[in-house]
Amino acid sequence: MRKKYLPLVAFSIYIVFTLIVAFWGPLTYIGLDAVNVIGYMFLFLVLFAVGYYLGVNGFKSRVLHDSVLVEKQIFRLLKFSILMAVFYKFQEFAVLAVTGKLNLSLANAGENYVELYADYERGTGGYDIGWVIGIFFYLPLLISMILGVYYYKKLPPMYRFFVISIFVFIFIVNTLGQGKQKQIGDMLVFLLSILVIKLGSDSNSTDIKKRQRTKRVYFWGLLVGLVGLFGFISILSARYAALGIDVSNIQDLSHPLIIYDIHHPVFQIFGNDIGFGIAVFSGYLAQGYLGLSLAFNEPFVWTYGIGNSYATTILFGKVFGLPVSVEDSYPFRVGADTGWGLAKWHSVFPWLASDFTFPGVLIIFFFYAFVYGRCWREATVYKNPLSILLFCILNLGLVFVPSNNQLLHTPESVLALFLIACMWINTRWKYNCK
Repeated sequence: MRKKYLPLVAFSIYIVFTLIVAFWGPLTYIGLDAVNVIGYMFLFLVLFAVGYYLGVNGFKSRVLHDSVLVEKQIFRLLKFSILMAVFYKFQEFAVLAVTGKLNLSLANAGENYVELYADYERGTGGYDIGWVIGIFFYLPLLISMILGVYYYKKLPPMYRFFVISIFVFIFIVNTLGQGKQKQIGDMLVFLLSILVIKLGSDSNSTDIKKRQRTKRVYFWGLLVGLVGLFGFISILSARYAALGIDVSNIQDLSHPLIIYDIHHPVFQIFGNDIGFGIAVFSGYLAQGYLGLSLAFNEPFVWTYGIGNSYATTILFGKVFGLPVSVEDSYPFRVGADTGWGLAKWHSVFPWLASDFTFPGVLIIFFFYAFVYGRCWREATVYKNPLSILLFCILNLGLVFVPSNNQLLHTPESVLALFLIACMWINTRWKYNCK
């Protein structure tokens, strides 16, 4: 298995790159402690690597099932999920069309985002029936976006069309209509994850044609990555343009703990306009490390096993009336003491540390890496659909490690992760194929 450690190597390079951006990028962060942050991240990568090694080299499945029967079983779930997802996204599209808010221009995406969040205050959103429906449609949407792409060539033509339609609706509704870049980021992560799984699967094959397909996978992976990066930066630039912010006034309007270094090579090479977009994007990769650094200075306050997730804290506090508050979490207290509030990023670690302490978070990621390595092995060697699904979702969490607790950030993501993890733990052995 030549690419056994490919995900581990890729993730390690990604983390090192984000640290380089944090300390030597176009943005300077006041209060970023190099010794504490780099030391902690070094321990994190070491324990993550050990957990991954044990997971990917662990127990080998002795009971393998016929791939045709496995696909027949999983296709029932997949087709049902695709139908639910395309219906959900179509009704969102139809609402925009009927209300006259349908936007097909990337240039207007920034204005739509500003309008969407005008006068919005975090934690004050409503809990209407649409919000509840969205929670329960999220899991079918995930299954469609991941397994729908993985099994795309084996799906009937109608379902292939539905899968493409889901991605198109997401782009039109969420990216163009609402100016959000999260959905395009999720799609990018899932598509690249599936390409990597295909790459890892082909490396185990003795079929020369399949192994030659590796070059095409590399090409498509690079293309998808570049297109996604361009789209992400374009949306960010549109947002700031809608607010009248550019390189000439960003320093006056940005957070006092951030300094834009207009003499950085990024601006010298790409110019002010493109350089500004790149600089803003670099903040998405690196600003969480400042939140982590500032959180190290705060005392530990236990949040009853709930504070690791903003969504669950709000849910249990406001909806169920329990005596829990996001105000006890590390990110909130960092904001209260330094001004680096919840609107900024703190990385995943302070969120989880609110319940498990910073050393405890390292242990959690040891087991996270173990499951991650096991999923990679089962996805590439046994073509296990549940492991493919969970591997892609865990990748989403890893991409956001320097930013926030993405997998537990919203109610729908918490529920989806819980259900998929339960399915994986209890039934994944049924789907390991010969």
